[in-house]
Formats: sequence, C-alpha cells, structure tokens
Amino acid sequence: MLVGTNASGKSNIRDAFRFLHAIGRGYRLIDILGGKYEGGDEVWKGIRGGPLGLLPQSNATVAFEVTFISESTRRHPVRSIINDRYTYELELRETTSEVRVSEERLLERKTPLFWTEASAATPRDVRTIKAQFRAGGTSRKGHVAHLQFDAPIIVQATEGLRERRDAEARRVQTGIDSVLQDFRMIRFLDLDPEALRRASYPAQVSLGDRGENLSSVLFAVCLDPHKLAVVTEWLQALTPMDVIGLEFPQDHMGRVSLVLVESNGRKTGVASASDGTLRFLGYLALVFSEDTPRLCFIEEIDNGIHPTRLHLLVELLQTQTLKQKLQIVATSHSPVLLRLLDPKVLSTGYLVYRNPESNYSETIKISELPNFNQLIEDRDPANLMESGWFENTVIALRAHDEEEVAS
Repeated sequence: MLVGTNASGKSNIRDAFRFLHAIGRGYRLIDILGGKYEGGDEVWKGIRGGPLGLLPQSNATVAFEVTFISESTRRHPVRSIINDRYTYELELRETTSEVRVSEERLLERKTPLFWTEASAATPRDVRTIKAQFRAGGTSRKGHVAHLQFDAPIIVQATEGLRERRDAEARRVQTGIDSVLQDFRMIRFLDLDPEALRRASYPAQVSLGDRGENLSSVLFAVCLDPHKLAVVTEWLQALTPMDVIGLEFPQDHMGRVSLVLVESNGRKTGVASASDGTLRFLGYLALVFSEDTPRLCFIEEIDNGIHPTRLHLLVELLQTQTLKQKLQIVATSHSPVLLRLLDPKVLSTGYLVYRNPESNYSETIKISELPNFNQLIEDRDPANLMESGWFENTVIALRAHDEEEVAS
C-alpha cells in the first residue's frame, strides 16, 4: 500500500513499474518513453512526460534497480524447485539528442549474468555499448558483445547467446528469459465502468487494464463449478444483491455479456449494473482468472467503493493474493482503507512524500516512522493519516537528521 498526499510521487512508482513492463515487451527506449505504434495503431502509451519528463536535462542520469524472486520453475521445471532471486540494474543517460543505456547488469542471486564494462561511456558518434556475458569454466573474462545503446541489453542479448551452445550461455539465457517473463506479467489496473460493460468474445480470457473482457474472463472462470460457487458467494457479500447465479448470453456476433441472477428471479446485466458492482466484478476477475499476473499495480484502489463494503474488498484481496501468489501494489487516499488493513500488510506499506529541501519524492516504510508501532496500539491509523501525522513526522525526522549531521 502506498499512501501520500496529491503530487507526492505515488504515480512515479507506477511509471517505474511500467518501464520494467515495457522492457519485458521488448521495446526500445524511445518506444518505452514516447509510445509504441504498430500498423498505425498505438499499442503502448509512453511514460508520462516522455524522455524530457524522465531526464529533464542533458547529460542527466536515472537509475532503476529491482530485486525479486522469479518462479523459474514455471518455464524451466528441470532446473530446480527453488525460486531464484534476481537483481536487475539499469542506468540511463540523456545525451544532447536521445536517451541511451549507460550501465546495465543482471545478477542471479549474487552472480552477474551480464554487465556493461566501465568503458561503456562511448563517444556520441558510436552507437554501441560493450556488454560482457558470463563465461563457462573458471574464466571470468566472459563473452563480449557490442550492442545498440538505444535499447536495454537484456532485450538484445538473445540472438548472440543462442549462437553459443555452451551450458553457461544457456544459464544466462534462462535467467534473461525468467526476468523478461516476470516483467511482462506486471499488470496495471485502472477500472473503467464503460470498459467493464462491453461484451467480449469467449476466447478473450485476459482482463484488460481498464477492465476490458470482463464478461468473457468471468465466463471462463465460471466454467469451473467450484470457482462459480466462490464468485457467487463473494458477490452476495460484496453487493446488496442476492445473487444465486451468473448467466452469459451471446449476442448475434458471438460475444458474451454477464448477467447476474437473483433469488427472486430478477436479472441484471452488466449494462445496467452499478459502477461499484462492476468494480467488484473486475477485482473478482483479477484474482480468479487463469491469467492472474505476478504483480498488479492499482491506482486509487478504493475508487467507487462504498465505505461499508470496503472491508470486503480488503478481505478479498488479502486472502486471494496469498492463495494466487499475486502481489498487489496499490495507492489510496482513504483513511478507512488504512484502518481495515491487516497489521502485517500495513507494516509493509510505504509513505510517499516530497522532501521540502530537495523537492524530490522519497519513500519510507510506514512501520519505520518513529513510535508508529506503539501508537497504533492505542490510536487508529486512519486518524493518524487524517491528521497529517505521517507527513509531519517524516519532515520532523528529516530535519532532526540534518541537525545531527550539521552538529
């Protein structure tokens, strides 16, 4: 959970995840930042602000570092039943004309699989970057390749590695495949009632970021009688409707559209359902779909949900994320939501704030704020949020740290 005032920088974290997701889709840097077009159609919206928004001045740098557990057994079951920990680092530099890779490396646990050499800062007229890949045996010199600096190395490395037939090259390729797969499986949910209402074809079983294909996703989910019973039970709890079943009539084009059936025989289609009901349906589709992502970023998770039903949404997501191995990163301005979170979930939440001295966004774990764990034994975390305690405390903490450094 990410909390913080407006313009504190919460959406910047979403942009960072979107950047990683675009790497997983194999895009060049200019496509990641400016947008990707295929056949005249936009298939990817660029990062907010484009290259100048990311790097507002020439010769500036920006760096990403992400460490995560990758379920490599999903794609490589013969390797190990133990999950692998990867660390991926990327530094970008803005030249006078374009954004380029400055430094990049990938580690499996603590072992580098590939990295750029110190001489990577090539002259502006040289359009390649020197990358070194892990070599077999006891040699640490590795395999050197010259790759284009306008795209992440991790998306360019495949062809050269496949030309090598040694076991070490296969190990590096396996690591790269695992990382790119996990980046591709990041999702961004920003539910739109109009998108949720549209009919969809039964074969469309992936929920769109705006909620597209809701009906066909739930159609696929409810083919399993057990999942149908669970979804129906959640709908009874989440809405005031006495839902006893779901129907999926087809139109003349073969598209399905969800209909909720109540105990009194009343039928309500998604075209007539309330926005709040549609959002609940979207979250049910997210957690019960076969296409459940590894990580999902949700902006304003409480948007459109009545406070009396918010605890049920929290319960749904907290229970199903554990069962589905799904990680959710969500933003919210709702004190009520903070009050409803399990203490373990709350302890992993972050405050995003703007440092008044540097004017840059920073984050701090909520549980690391002074006296927080003691305070919530007697005080409601919702009241702490409403009173501005989070922001006031972190500003006072930073001021105290600066005074100590000065003294």
